[in-house]
Amino acid sequence: GDYGFGLLMELVALRDMDVNEELFLDYGTAWEDAWERHVMQWKPPPPMSHDTSTLENEPDATLSNVEHYISASDYQTKIQTEQNGILRTHAEQQTLPYPPNLQTVCQFSHTDTTHYYSITEPQPSNQQTQTVYQTVWEPTPSSKNDCLRKCRILARHVRTATATTTANQALPQSQSQTQSQTRYYYNVEILAQSTNLHPDCFNFDDENELVYVDQIPESAVMIMDVVDTRDAYLETAFRHPIGFPDGLLPKLW
Repeated sequence: GDYGFGLLMELVALRDMDVNEELFLDYGTAWEDAWERHVMQWKPPPPMSHDTSTLENEPDATLSNVEHYISASDYQTKIQTEQNGILRTHAEQQTLPYPPNLQTVCQFSHTDTTHYYSITEPQPSNQQTQTVYQTVWEPTPSSKNDCLRKCRILARHVRTATATTTANQALPQSQSQTQSQTRYYYNVEILAQSTNLHPDCFNFDDENELVYVDQIPESAVMIMDVVDTRDAYLETAFRHPIGFPDGLLPKLW
């Protein structure tokens, strides 16, 4: 089937409908009873401090600790507004880690046609057991745009209208006028994964291969939710199977 589509179902009207008439689906009495119990028993989490910097230093910022939850989209906005869009390197995250439900991902296609400027075979003499691939990032065809891979940021570089310099210094506290022309690029290690990859995105053997990519633009590096950690998985979230009324599904099903 087509990649990226979930369950699809066509609904056929058995009578004429008026313009803008609203359609309803009966979830069943079991769902309704469970929802009413959830509403009666649910309690709001303690209010979160506006200073979300405490999130990164909180070891218990897990799914059970709802007051510390922040989504990837909200955190990405926080980075844009408070940190000039700068993502932390792996070294910076050792002292100021991201919340445990978030990860950095990079848009990169590791295919049989990718050009690597350096391929170092295993060297038993220096105990190197993996093949090391190194390349410079290049835009990919639109069909490869789903190749978002987990990555580890190793270095950050900044380019302005007048100069290009290495910028692994501490994150700036405020945005100056000259930074409006600033663009950030990252050198990363691509991490192997076996899920959530487009069929056109080749995987690699993480035990025998290391892949490093230089000069990935900021537009191709982002924060994303770790699998199964979005707010739907919080302990206080409501989850219950939706029931179908009798006669809704074809008899052959």
